[in-house]
Amino acid sequence: MSTVNKKGWSAGFLDALHGLERSGDFQHRVRTLQTIPVSEFFVDVRKRLKSIWSQVNQLGNENQTDKAAKYLLCLLDR
Repeated sequence: MSTVNKKGWSAGFLDALHGLERSGDFQHRVRTLQTIPVSEFFVDVRKRLKSIWSQVNQLGNENQTDKAAKYLLCLLDR
């Protein structure tokens, strides 16, 4: 698999793995067509989401902006 074609699903998936603690391992597994341990993947994604929510909570203005909107703002800011 190659990440040269930025429109392919594998390039998008590999790009989405950035920011995970085990990103390198997961990317290697995708490139070598190995399975990704789903339980470990979920733990890593959960840690990243907790980090994002922590950043969102620091934005303030909870009364004016709901969590979903803040979440999207953090994702777009990356």
